[in-house]
Amino acid sequence: MIKNVTVFNAVSMPLKETIFGVGYVGAEIISDVSTQVSGKIQKTPFAEGYEIKSGEVLIMIDDSEFKNVLAAANVNLQKAQAQLELVRTNISQIKENMVIAQSNKEKSSAVAEYNKKEIGRYKTLLDSSQVAQKAYDEKQMAYTVSDREYNNALTSLRMLEIDKEKQIATEKSAVADVENTKIAIKQAELKCEYSLIRAPFDGIIIKRFAEEGMVVNSGSPVMRIVKKGSYWVSSYIDISQMQNIKAGQSGEIILNRQPDVKYAGKVYRIEQEGDKVTEELKVDILFDSNIQNLYLDEKAEAHIEISNKNALAIPAKCIISKNDSRGVFILNDSKTVFKKIKTGISDKSGFMEIKEGLTGGEKIVYFEEMQRLTENETVVLKKEGL
Repeated sequence: MIKNVTVFNAVSMPLKETIFGVGYVGAEIISDVSTQVSGKIQKTPFAEGYEIKSGEVLIMIDDSEFKNVLAAANVNLQKAQAQLELVRTNISQIKENMVIAQSNKEKSSAVAEYNKKEIGRYKTLLDSSQVAQKAYDEKQMAYTVSDREYNNALTSLRMLEIDKEKQIATEKSAVADVENTKIAIKQAELKCEYSLIRAPFDGIIIKRFAEEGMVVNSGSPVMRIVKKGSYWVSSYIDISQMQNIKAGQSGEIILNRQPDVKYAGKVYRIEQEGDKVTEELKVDILFDSNIQNLYLDEKAEAHIEISNKNALAIPAKCIISKNDSRGVFILNDSKTVFKKIKTGISDKSGFMEIKEGLTGGEKIVYFEEMQRLTENETVVLKKEGL
């Protein structure tokens, strides 16, 4: 029975040698967004799968308590600042009074010193009967009065100095009160700000841990976000192939749920510790562009391109082994002629490089049961491929 065969032309074409691995969709940057304050959730605007922008509000926590604390802190700041201003006014007034007291002390000291000298002079005059006792007594009284005035001025100055030290200590306390109140205001402002939980980067919400009406504690995770552009496929490659894989190599990603769609990617990271049982290493292939509707942990294939070139090629399904040799059947005047070949790289599209045995342009025979073909067999051309 004459066999119906298909014929392919041996032609030069671009070939890509690839390494294949199976893996799962993951991401380089996955962040659990957590609260920084405790409170009741008022609003959660976005659901899972929503694409969000950096800084966009994801969760709103009731901030009424924080605003009340902030208002009270602002009132306390006004009081503390008024008290500080009063203390500083008192210090300024005390300093002015000290200047006057110092002047009075100096004046009364000079008068007392003068009167003291006059007593000595009048005593000499009294002893020589040049002045009366009454004149001497008047000088004695004048000295007593001026000395009392000097001591009073000295006491007044010392009291002012003590008062000034007290007011300076009060000023330090008032300054501390102002600073502490400012800190309280800043903390209240931060709590008001933290009541709005914002997206740390452009990304996609993949999980919500909290809903409206829930009460959450500070540090509680409320959402999980994947950073935009950080999706990859973690594939597992046989360790024997790793010498051919380097970061930056191109690849293709095929999701199991979309077998006919190919996504471009690049080798991003190669783990340096393999699995002892499977003898495989994990290789992360980053998607070249932002892909919509990806799901973490969904299964995928990765095809990593390790070399490419233009070469003479034929479909790999046309190659058979015959008498310990690999070769193909060529169609020559409706008869098959077996030709030995040497092959090179194989392309994932099903083509094999021919390094020796063919020159190009030959008609390569394909039959569904290639092992049943024989040398010099008459066949009928069913259709022609390339």
